[in-house]
Amino acid sequence: RDEAAGTLVALAIVGAIRFSAGSVLEALQTAIPSWELAVAAFVGLWPVSLWIHGLYRVRARLTIRRELMDISRSVILFAALILSALFLLKLPDVSRGLLIPLFPTMGAMSFAARLALRGLLSRLRHQGRNTRFVLVLGTNARAQQFADMLESPTALGLRVIGHVETDGDEPAQLSRPILGDLGDVEDLLHTNVVDEVALCLPVSQW
Repeated sequence: RDEAAGTLVALAIVGAIRFSAGSVLEALQTAIPSWELAVAAFVGLWPVSLWIHGLYRVRARLTIRRELMDISRSVILFAALILSALFLLKLPDVSRGLLIPLFPTMGAMSFAARLALRGLLSRLRHQGRNTRFVLVLGTNARAQQFADMLESPTALGLRVIGHVETDGDEPAQLSRPILGDLGDVEDLLHTNVVDEVALCLPVSQW
């Protein structure tokens, strides 16, 4: 719903700049026969493009750079869909001068909203709220490195409670406790708060 509202705001802003001497609504009515349906489809497709790239998963990205890259991919996909639809439906009167700046404006607004959400969640997680606890299967060097990587961006609010030892796993110097072996996993899940389990084992042990 927020993305749809943001799309309408972006359309209104860019349209007002593009058609400063006229009306955005009049331009749409002239260019598109069923302009209400077209606007509804336009507004509805943008969240779908973001969803396809997993941009509604809060903890899916460790860095802001990755978030920006995925939003850019969403903008490219969305622009390709809209421009292809205009070509197939033979609607040459739709202003490309409106669409070309509109696409990056939508992406910028979406990125700004996610930056604000990251800041809010980071503040909450620094206060110990909205924390997710992770159990790591494996006691090798890879498991130690992965656990450190999970906890290093404090804004994600991930905390590793410990490791589970497995047969044939190469031991490493661990900074977190070994809570048991594979046979204890069920009990560990019942006696501890565990939101996620990370598998850090060689492929041969999967």
